[in-house]
Amino acid sequence: MKHILQFIAIFFFHNTFLMAQAPPPPPLQPEEVWTGLYSLSCDYQTSGSLRYIVENPDFTPFRSNYCAVIMGQHDSSSVYDASRYIYYSYSNATGDLWEPDVLNSGLSWGYPDISIHNGNPVISAYKSDSGTRIFKDITFPAYAFIQLPGIPPLINMSHLTGAGNNIILSGTSSINNFTGQYTVYNGTNWSPLISLPLISGSSGNFSVESGTNGTVGIFGINNTGDRYIYFYKSKDNGLTFDNGSLIFKYDIDGTDTLFANTTGGLQASFRGSEPHLVFTVYKISSNVFPDQYTTEFIKPKILHWSPSTGVTPVAGNFNIMNLANTITTVAMAPVGQPSLSVTANGLLICSFTVFLNGNTQVVDDGSVLNAGEIFAIYSENNGVTWGNANNITGTPGIEEKHSSLANHVTSMSFFDKVKIYYLRDMKAGGWVNVPCFRKSSCLRNNEKSPDIYDWD
Repeated sequence: MKHILQFIAIFFFHNTFLMAQAPPPPPLQPEEVWTGLYSLSCDYQTSGSLRYIVENPDFTPFRSNYCAVIMGQHDSSSVYDASRYIYYSYSNATGDLWEPDVLNSGLSWGYPDISIHNGNPVISAYKSDSGTRIFKDITFPAYAFIQLPGIPPLINMSHLTGAGNNIILSGTSSINNFTGQYTVYNGTNWSPLISLPLISGSSGNFSVESGTNGTVGIFGINNTGDRYIYFYKSKDNGLTFDNGSLIFKYDIDGTDTLFANTTGGLQASFRGSEPHLVFTVYKISSNVFPDQYTTEFIKPKILHWSPSTGVTPVAGNFNIMNLANTITTVAMAPVGQPSLSVTANGLLICSFTVFLNGNTQVVDDGSVLNAGEIFAIYSENNGVTWGNANNITGTPGIEEKHSSLANHVTSMSFFDKVKIYYLRDMKAGGWVNVPCFRKSSCLRNNEKSPDIYDWD
């Protein structure tokens, strides 16, 4: 086993997953499998979901091996921000059975991300009193994460990717007006922080991914500036990046101008060396509601971009019947939080959260809250056009949200089913910015495998 001299830094937390407040398994729909994992909903999609899944690229074809990183909670009835922690999970049964393990059980951990570096999972996580930390497993899966030393300070809300022998970490700093920045780990040292002046804002506005031939992309919204989306490109495994390029300004829909926003979320993936990006746009109305957490969104939709296709529509009221435009859920949009996967047989698959009119639930304090569903859609022509948007959960009185796909599925055959992971919240609404809903945020991660060739 490699890195034997670094074992002193290994965190041995195997079989220590904190289950004291674990709820019973959720009710299952046809085709669903409960993974046995739990999470919570917080900070857009970046902290509270089984949002990040990676596949072991060296595993036997057609028997995939996955790893995920999740944010959990010691006690689901505790006060706001009291006991968040990070855990990860491996699956060696094509994503059906998962074994959770605590990465760090200290308080106030959040903003996790996961990638593959030289065949092994690497995780970033942020702790409020000490900044971002990076952990790498010694093999896939060894359950023996080593903390990589020497990361530059003042970087948080971070995302990362492995490229060649390098790890590229990008994020923002609250001290630096939330301006983007990145650093590169070459296997020994981290580079000094380098500014990304075209990207800014807090959680939810970054995606860092790698492709073939040394290609790396940092994608993000200039959330404190013009609100456009920019793309920084590297051709040398992240050692250097260009000066950034504009890829999306806004969408004109009739008389309305729709902008990207961190609340809607975005995610990139590469097909070879070509980047693909899915993101949410909308316009906020000026209407004020008695409930301060109710927001009206004008023409929310998910769009796709790649250099070869430009911007193409993915999902919105043009292909989702009864899409809501006013929702009670904080830090989410009526259609948003897209996750993107590129399969070995050439499909682009996108899953996302949708709020439909009439899908509501009465929670403990008597509030009537919108309950989300998970939809999925795919493209067979590189994102030029997309098929039907399909509701894969179909539970009007129960909430699902925060879907996740493996970024690349290298072992998928034509007859395989795609695996979409998401949370089932038996009490809708979560608790983002709404402490009274804290007790309603005991969420379950579920796995569903619809045959994508039946969606149309």
